[in-house]
Amino acid sequence: MKRLVMVVILLAGGSCAWADVTVENEVPIRLNGEIRHRLEADDKDFSSAADSGLSTIDLLRTRVSLSIAPTEDLIFFTQLQDARKFGTETDTTNPVVPGADPLDMHQAYLQIANFFKSGIDLKLGRLELSYGNERLIGSVGWSNIGRSFDGAVVRLARPRVWVDLIGVTVKENGLDGDAGDRYFVGVWGNISGLAVAPDIFLLLDTDDHAGALSRYTTGFHLTGTRGALGHELEFAYQGGDYLGRAVSALMAAGNVAYQLSTELKPVLKLGLAYLSGDDDSTDGKQTVFDTLFAANHKFYGYMDFFTDIPTHTQQLGLVDVHTTIGVSCSDQTALTADYHYFLSAKESSAGAHRFGHEIDFSLTHHYNPRLSFLVGVDLFVPGDLIKQQVGIDPRVSGRDSASFGYVQTTLKL
Repeated sequence: MKRLVMVVILLAGGSCAWADVTVENEVPIRLNGEIRHRLEADDKDFSSAADSGLSTIDLLRTRVSLSIAPTEDLIFFTQLQDARKFGTETDTTNPVVPGADPLDMHQAYLQIANFFKSGIDLKLGRLELSYGNERLIGSVGWSNIGRSFDGAVVRLARPRVWVDLIGVTVKENGLDGDAGDRYFVGVWGNISGLAVAPDIFLLLDTDDHAGALSRYTTGFHLTGTRGALGHELEFAYQGGDYLGRAVSALMAAGNVAYQLSTELKPVLKLGLAYLSGDDDSTDGKQTVFDTLFAANHKFYGYMDFFTDIPTHTQQLGLVDVHTTIGVSCSDQTALTADYHYFLSAKESSAGAHRFGHEIDFSLTHHYNPRLSFLVGVDLFVPGDLIKQQVGIDPRVSGRDSASFGYVQTTLKL
């Protein structure tokens, strides 16, 4: 059935040539697409004794998007996605392999502008969510699959101000009384036109399974520029209840960036992020900060050792001291080096607090407006917190350095 839907969409827009068109009844149709391939060379192993060698993985993501606007205030948008790992279908002459179907509806929503002449916009269906810098809510573009939600967003917009009401279902078990369902709702607002542009939010995520989760997250995100100097500051506090424990956790982060107006346009960025941790699981409190639905790849190192903060930090939280140096080699090519010094917010029972150092090199080249390349090489040197965990899992503990590399090609149609 999924493949039939894709064929119908492709046939409906076949004459579009991947561009904007208007059919005979004057209904605007836009058909877009993206093909992205990434070759990864993975040696994220801290133990040479358990090292089985370098692993290479080919990832391919194909997206086809169709937008139809039958009236000025109505948009129908759908986006099919095929996200696969090469070799999943071991025999393409008989591709019916359990769990090997990578085709899915990534987005499909109806958007109504100025609903009932109220100045309110409504978006309903399956959709991506991206707010602020995506430190709490993001679409995770790096992922081969990405993230989307099932639900609705209501936006009230006025000059220089907008407010979104968010309501999505994260998990639906179909049980009586909605037992075991998980929901994510919230309010996110933005004010523009000021020297410092603020985002203010209040978010709530709940799980109805025996009251397992009832947690709120509130805070702000500020950005601004003054000449060649850019700055960013954000804060979030979490409270509520998680598995019978009172939640009290916080996150604070700040960055400053300076760009010189020379030919290479060098950029220097310095930053610090603090995510609280928990070193006592018996005190009835949950004090490790959870980044909710964030795009953590672009914040805490490209090797993705810290995408789930509570789990990947052993509940100890995270302190990230980082710096970025970037230069534009030409109008098409940019080189960036990122350095992270990772520590835990709380010491381990053995007195360790250093996760280690990570350095990421990346080269971006825009061959033309539709074709781009991204090449990266990353290295992680473990600290005492990882070294003291020898014998657990070589992917998260050991004494040797770990490395990662990739070559990504993106074609936008």
